[in-house]
Amino acid sequence: MEGEVNALLIVGSLAMLGSLRGGRGGSMAIPTLRTFRRVDLSGRTMSGLDLSGFDLCGADLSRSTIEKAKFCGADLSEANLVGASLSRSDMTGANLSRANLTDSYLGRATLRDVCLRGADLSLADLVHADLHNADLTGANLFDATLVYADLETADLTDANLARARYDSNTIFPDGFSPDKHGMRMIRRLFKAPSRELW
Repeated sequence: MEGEVNALLIVGSLAMLGSLRGGRGGSMAIPTLRTFRRVDLSGRTMSGLDLSGFDLCGADLSRSTIEKAKFCGADLSEANLVGASLSRSDMTGANLSRANLTDSYLGRATLRDVCLRGADLSLADLVHADLHNADLTGANLFDATLVYADLETADLTDANLARARYDSNTIFPDGFSPDKHGMRMIRRLFKAPSRELW
């Protein structure tokens, strides 16, 4: 019961801080209240919040719904995001190094300049994701869905892409060979790609 109350208080704090940042007067500086390291917010719904610049290192956000949120420049290193729904969220410049994003939903998410070094993205849905300049060095994308994803300027050094799905609309870096990385091409045409199709 105490853990439940604490989680609700934290969600309320995040909601309040997120709304303050988006006020008419511009972002409000809240330097000491933006640290939520290793907090347990698993299974929560926190869509639409502006958590840009927040320290969520090691946080447990597994199975949470955080859609259309902003995580620009946030620290989510080593965070647990297993099964989390982050569709249409803006994570530009966020640190997700060594984060666990297994089976997460990142459809249409903006992941520009994101650090995903050593992150686990196995089974993740990245349909229509924007991964410009994303650092995926050593990341695990086993059996991930990359249909319509833009990886044109992403760093895929030592990334595991075995069995990852892509289609003719997926954009890879120059010279990248999906076949050599054991990827699977999807040849069916979908009107509206979504994780339900997989």
